Amino acid sequence: MLKPADAPPVKPTPSEFEAFVESSIGQPLRRFGAAYFEASKEPGFEADSAVPGDYVVGPGDEIWVRASGQIEMDVRTRVDRTGAIVIPRVGVVAVAGVRQDQLSAHLAAAVARTFKGFELNATIGTVRGARVLVVGQAKRPGSYTLSGLTTFANAVFASGGPSAAGSMRKIQLRRGGQLVAELDLYDLLLKGETKQDVRIQSGDVIFFAPIGRQVAVAGAVNAPGIFELGSGTQSLADAIAFAGGLTTTASGQRVVMERIQDRKSRRVEELNLDPAGLAKPLSDGDLVRVFSVSPQFANDVNLRGFVAQPARLAWREGMRVSDVIPDKTALVSRDYWLRRNGAVAASALAPWQVKTQNSGPAERSTSGSSQRAPNGNAEDASGIDSYSRLRRGDTDDVQQNRVSQTLAQEIRRQESINWDYALIERRADDSSTELIPVDLGKAVLERSPAHDVPLRPGDTITVFSTSDIRVPVSKQSRIVRLEGEFVRPGVYRARPGETLRQLVERVGGLAATAYLPAAELTRESTRIAQQQRLRELADRLERELQIASSNRAGGAGTDAAAVAAQQAAQAAFVSRIRSVQATGRIVLELPETPSTADLPSIPVEDGDTLFVPTRPSVVSVLGAVYNEGAFLHIEAKNVADYLGQAGGPTRTADDSRIYVVGADGAVSQRPGTWFGIRSGRRLLPGDTIVVPETLDRFAFTRELKDWSQIFYQFALGVAGLRSLRGL
Repeated sequence: MLKPADAPPVKPTPSEFEAFVESSIGQPLRRFGAAYFEASKEPGFEADSAVPGDYVVGPGDEIWVRASGQIEMDVRTRVDRTGAIVIPRVGVVAVAGVRQDQLSAHLAAAVARTFKGFELNATIGTVRGARVLVVGQAKRPGSYTLSGLTTFANAVFASGGPSAAGSMRKIQLRRGGQLVAELDLYDLLLKGETKQDVRIQSGDVIFFAPIGRQVAVAGAVNAPGIFELGSGTQSLADAIAFAGGLTTTASGQRVVMERIQDRKSRRVEELNLDPAGLAKPLSDGDLVRVFSVSPQFANDVNLRGFVAQPARLAWREGMRVSDVIPDKTALVSRDYWLRRNGAVAASALAPWQVKTQNSGPAERSTSGSSQRAPNGNAEDASGIDSYSRLRRGDTDDVQQNRVSQTLAQEIRRQESINWDYALIERRADDSSTELIPVDLGKAVLERSPAHDVPLRPGDTITVFSTSDIRVPVSKQSRIVRLEGEFVRPGVYRARPGETLRQLVERVGGLAATAYLPAAELTRESTRIAQQQRLRELADRLERELQIASSNRAGGAGTDAAAVAAQQAAQAAFVSRIRSVQATGRIVLELPETPSTADLPSIPVEDGDTLFVPTRPSVVSVLGAVYNEGAFLHIEAKNVADYLGQAGGPTRTADDSRIYVVGADGAVSQRPGTWFGIRSGRRLLPGDTIVVPETLDRFAFTRELKDWSQIFYQFALGVAGLRSLRGL
């Protein structure tokens, strides 16, 4: 349970006028000055406050007198009701009405009548209390005992200030039936003036008058709020001054005033912020709205979309599209330069070691920046090959991959601008929007006057990429990565309609160490399609398993624990399928001894990667055999020989479903015994023989377990194929 001190503050109930203003402007508006009183606490007795020099001693004050010399004393005494104190060996001394800064001299003169040759010092200890009465429209009316040092303003804050119906501009301090001071809190809060802030005395009465006329100022002012008008006539200028003046973004031309007319109806009036408008007298219940300046620019031209930096430019007479986009570099994004700088910085942090690959007749040099492609076209290499020649050792494959990916992104970014189409949005005189297409290439690159459209104030030019609006294949940017055993591995831009075979031949062909049967072509569109098929397979399998599980659960004599175990196994199996990430690999279906001419004549796509490894020297055997492993490839050996080296199939092996995963990713299988596959499949280096486990068709839990094991072994097989790159 919360203690009173820990309880959250209670939100004050809005006054009638505050609720009225909120219904008009749609948001709450606080009364000016109310926040100053929300943090005020119950009044306390300030016993340890410093006593000012002008404080007048009175009954109840504690006096501390210390003297040395002919007379020694250290006396604490309190002023009695008669206004006097008793000093030992001196007698009664009247002190009422003496100021704090004159008290020592006053007492020294009294003691000097009896003693000579002494020093005396007198101070006020605990001051007397002052009991005041708070009445009228106060938030917490009642009787308060405060310190005698409390001033009028302090007492007002200690009592919690005016209520929602109380005035902040007319608070009176009465003493003996007479008006002593009248406090206007606006003078204190807005100007810091304390002319009427006198010290209270016991028996004083603080009276809060009812609230006066109120106005509200909302909108683009520094301190919007509800303000109380003082006596006399006050103008619109006074209300804006109460609200702290106009904000930086305020529209300094006009304001809207909502007025309650003769307490019968509401009227709206627009006032200009000129001397005549600012002198407009205010009435009780007025609501002044100050609007912000319009965000519309009068003379701007905007550039946005697939650009280096979206910008707002100043329009000038005769301005055209080419003035906003002077050349193609204006459309190269900041990210492009940041990526390039980042690649250079990464190289500087960990220096690259450049190696020369010597491969017999295919020996090539990495020195020289003017190295050309075999056809003499420097555009296709253009520094790209230098990236692919960077090496730091076997542990830097990840960093090399990042560099090549960064380079592909840079090139793709530059070539993804849609130069055939841009758009100008123009607001017509009737406020409708006119769309004007622009041939960006002819306007910017060719500077064709017929396409370099003249601009008007407020026009917005939008530049698109080729992915924003699909363009013909011939105009799409296609960046292809060639990795592994090529004469010139690297990142290349494919020409329109260029096939995989043509690209490999154009960049120099394969190295002498290339093993083309294990070539791996990965494609992003294929990966996306494969991943979608995996999701569909998992969804379908999950539905079928749920139906089968429900049928088993409803059967007679069903063991609940067995059903639960089945369901857990099913869920794990489906989860494992969902975790599989498609690679996007395309099987090239090459002959056993292929050449570059045997590569398929399929057009390359953007993002394609062709990896050609060196010739592996092993054949792997996985699955239900006695000794899984990799064995040296020998031309004369067949499937049976390798299975024999692996110890042969185990007792639980399903030798009728043995299959071979080729180095090219294709899977070969023939029904019948494993001897049947021997005559139909010649093993090549990098092939993998997989021997699955026997499935129990009548025990579903066992079936799931075996399928999971096969699935796991297949995953190991794929991992084994990938490991061939390093063999």
